[in-house]
Amino acid sequence: MGAGASSAAVVLSGADIEVTAMVGADEAGLLVVGGPAVLAVGAGELSGEIAEVCAEASEGLAAGGAGSAQCEVRVAVADLGGADPASLVGNVLVTMVVGTSGEDSLVVPVAAVSADTAGNARIEVVVGGLAHDAAAADQETRIVGIVPGLAAEGMVEVKEADAELRAGDLVVVGRGGGAGAGDG
Repeated sequence: MGAGASSAAVVLSGADIEVTAMVGADEAGLLVVGGPAVLAVGAGELSGEIAEVCAEASEGLAAGGAGSAQCEVRVAVADLGGADPASLVGNVLVTMVVGTSGEDSLVVPVAAVSADTAGNARIEVVVGGLAHDAAAADQETRIVGIVPGLAAEGMVEVKEADAELRAGDLVVVGRGGGAGAGDG
């Protein structure tokens, strides 16, 4: 997060190795003790498990500026996999999973999601497939209200849709409004 460590970043104690990471208090609420973590060490990766969330909270002088609360998260290294424990000293990139969507989840590009005047999420879907003899702006479309889920890598999960929506449907990306613009 850009702030210097106020305590030892790695604690060696018997057979247990833990890495301490700082996260924003808002993000800490998404973490679960026992959840998976990946530690990037040198050119390799080690698996870990979240051992403690908000072991210590600090207010203020973190990378987020004045008033941004930070929480200390301890990650237990599950298996060194032959790595030298000394390689964990210094900066270690820790990635903690806060959620996953199911294998059969329907996802759309984040850029395809817009909001109506009431703030409800929606997407614009091309009706009946792409007509190659018509300009893009002349394609028939329909608006489908959605409940977005997890978002990552430019895609967002569609948890619910108020109309039929299937894998393979074409969605409009980058056009503000479109058919039904302003509909609530």
